[in-house]
Amino acid sequence: MRYLKQLIIQLHSILGSLLSLMFVMWFLSGFVMIFAGFPHASKKKEFAHLETITDEELKQLKALPSDLSGQLILEKRQGEIIYELTQARGKEQIYDAKNLKAIDAYSREDVLSLARLFSGSEALSFEKRMELDQWMPWSYCQDWLPIYKCYIKDEAHTHLYISAVNGRVVQETTRKSRWAARLGAIPHWIYFKSVRLKTDFWLSLVYWISLLGVLASLSGLILGFIRLKRRRKRANWSDMSIYKKFWYKWHHITGFVFGLFVFTFILSGMVSVAEIPQFIARTHNKQSARQVWTQKFDSKDSLRISAKQIGETLSKKRDVKRIVWKTILDKNCLHVYTHELNSPEIYILENDSLIEKLAYSRMEIENWAKRVYKTSSFSLTLQSYDDNYYHVSGLNRPLPVWKLQVNDADESSLYIHPQTAELIKSYTTNKRWHRWFYKGLHSFDFPFLVKYEWLRRLLLIVLSLGGTFVSVSALYLTWRMLRRKFNA
Repeated sequence: MRYLKQLIIQLHSILGSLLSLMFVMWFLSGFVMIFAGFPHASKKKEFAHLETITDEELKQLKALPSDLSGQLILEKRQGEIIYELTQARGKEQIYDAKNLKAIDAYSREDVLSLARLFSGSEALSFEKRMELDQWMPWSYCQDWLPIYKCYIKDEAHTHLYISAVNGRVVQETTRKSRWAARLGAIPHWIYFKSVRLKTDFWLSLVYWISLLGVLASLSGLILGFIRLKRRRKRANWSDMSIYKKFWYKWHHITGFVFGLFVFTFILSGMVSVAEIPQFIARTHNKQSARQVWTQKFDSKDSLRISAKQIGETLSKKRDVKRIVWKTILDKNCLHVYTHELNSPEIYILENDSLIEKLAYSRMEIENWAKRVYKTSSFSLTLQSYDDNYYHVSGLNRPLPVWKLQVNDADESSLYIHPQTAELIKSYTTNKRWHRWFYKGLHSFDFPFLVKYEWLRRLLLIVLSLGGTFVSVSALYLTWRMLRRKFNA
């Protein structure tokens, strides 16, 4: 027993010394993360600035070859109607919708015009970048190069990143969001470009640092309980430690009080980049219920509808900004976006005609579920409230929503959009564990707290203050130890 205790003491001392600076960085940056994350270009803002497509322009379209595969979108950019075809692994190709000529790149003038339209202001200057920078540290962005970085003349000191490949605004930052990220998301998530672009290395780095942090905090908790027993008759907290020196005493006391939070915080951070082990929650089905539900776009049948028919069907519509070809419940359809990004109008292709569809019925959802989940029973309910796994606050999700509970080995739950029949969110037993370990423990994403955002943030701030003192005291003790060793 004594040997085990000494081993735990040594483990906590070594790991605490090695990771104390990292812990301080995590907690201090965590305060910023409560209020601001890493900047992203707003899809809602991009949609709002799309140009509208007229009836005459729709009638002038040429149909794409039916042997294409991928997601197909029709939009208007720079006064021209274009098809955007996204294929496997995010590879994109743009076509002029009037002559089907491939658009390989947008010019500098086009990009500056797009920046002006998006921001409402002129660009002071611009740079053509052939490699990604700190504000786009994701490997999948490589396909968007070259990218123009435009410095916008506005009070927010906005920087827009616009791809010359597809003409999209792929990143937007302001001076405020950049500083928030420098103090918050970048150190908290280790989002340094040279590290983050190496995805596998970054995942391994975060995992192993977090794992060592879990061992450091867990060993500290065990020692806290062991040493507290020796002072359990003390009357007040300030005299509950076996230590007399200030920093040792208060590292022990705050570590005992806030240690559980520190442990769960580090553990949930590790879970964010790792799967829940199979021995905790096994995944049984090789193809998930989510994959079974969702269909790929069937271009062969979908593209047989003529441009003239589309134009005639939508002739009474106003402000058509985007058309997306889809295959939903084994039916080819068009999703027509006018005023709302998340509320398209649905048109089903039946007998070479387009028929507007307002919503999908219970029978249609059930019939498709019977077809794709042949070996499993299921239940379908129209849910009109938030639950532990589905909430709408700040996410532009619909209510009511269809909840499909599949009685398979993974106990799959699917939340289905009542208007589009598309899958919004899905969970298996394994994913539920992941949700609670990561979202629940790391950011207190619990339904009763989401309703009271101020309370959720207050709890995070108070507990993070305790975690900060634990880590700062550990860092100070580490510095003193190193100073003694070097002065010896």
